[in-house]
Amino acid sequence: MGVQSLIDRGMQALVISADNVACSGFPVIHKLAAGADIPIFTTDASLMEQGAMGCVGDDYFSWGRQSGHLAADVLAGSNPRDLPIEGTRNQVVIRPRDATGKTDDSPKDLRLVLYNETEFSESCRDGLLEGLRRGGLVEGKDYNLREYTAQADMTTLSSIMTTVKSDKVDLLMVVSTPCLQAAIRLAGTDTPIVFTGVADGVLAGAGTSETDHLPNVTGVTTRSPFEGLAKLLPEVMPGIKTVGTLFTPAEVNSVLYKDWWGDMLAKRGIELVAVPVTGSAETAQASDILCRSDIQAVTQIMDNTTRPGFVHLARKASDSGLPVFGFDSSQLKAGAVLVMSRDFFDAGLEAGQKAIRVLHGEDPADIPFTNTQAERLILNEGLARSYGMQLSPELLKKATLWQ
Repeated sequence: MGVQSLIDRGMQALVISADNVACSGFPVIHKLAAGADIPIFTTDASLMEQGAMGCVGDDYFSWGRQSGHLAADVLAGSNPRDLPIEGTRNQVVIRPRDATGKTDDSPKDLRLVLYNETEFSESCRDGLLEGLRRGGLVEGKDYNLREYTAQADMTTLSSIMTTVKSDKVDLLMVVSTPCLQAAIRLAGTDTPIVFTGVADGVLAGAGTSETDHLPNVTGVTTRSPFEGLAKLLPEVMPGIKTVGTLFTPAEVNSVLYKDWWGDMLAKRGIELVAVPVTGSAETAQASDILCRSDIQAVTQIMDNTTRPGFVHLARKASDSGLPVFGFDSSQLKAGAVLVMSRDFFDAGLEAGQKAIRVLHGEDPADIPFTNTQAERLILNEGLARSYGMQLSPELLKKATLWQ
């Protein structure tokens, strides 16, 4: 209310001193001031990372060290009344920023948004950050990063993207299709976006082709190696005719994966039975339905809704005597026999390289979308043999064996 009152009175700039109430409420102050294009100056350097434009203030570390010297004098025997009260000796001066809110030597302001905390999304994130490091950027020196996780809640995700837009960041990095779609809708057309962990950037709404896309968006897709696994299935299970998967109708990436997987299987005379899931809580019930269907194996595609409940599917499949194949290396832990997956760390690494190009000034519009080429074939040999699978010497040589 106080800030809005000042805005209504025609305030042209706002000065925030090192005041406890003002500093704790700075996110609200900044949001209102930014919405009215009013710059904020401060005496507290820590507020620079939250959006203040310039600062002249005390260096708190030096202030504490100066007080520590006084404490040492007292401990050495000096009488406090003989030690004068001093002003702080060192100040921080951060020159005013330009109209974009940045100085030439300012660290870049980055955001990283995950839809949920899964091994897949965390591997993508780790690859992104490693890509920045390999590009020579140092956090705290070359860029400041704030990371958000929506905990698989769309309302939270929308709120995060609205905050990112108001922060006017230099780069937004997103993992997963829901995050990319929310970023396109809500983060603003002026916000550069680099994505990974997305099935298809075009069908997610980011463009009409890998080269003709939204001018502020680029990234790396992680489309699963469907053709490779479709070719491998008849080799390890001769005569296989029907397999099953769960999918989420509300996720565009899940529907795409289901259709692509079904088309690839059909070319080899294999039918795909797909059971829909509307929420993670339904995974156990849908798994029961799928495993009671007339299928010979479970071949689970990747999506954000079914991934957290994969353990239920794997357990039900095992109880039903059905081997499980997949496209995510984390599925091995829950009981998959064989997975042919993208390496999501490497996919993040590739996206990190695109992020470096954007941060160095290259226009995202000139950087095509690409699908990661990193691929892994991982086999639980003991479990495969328990199902009587045919394991050729070529397969054993190519596969990484799960321990």
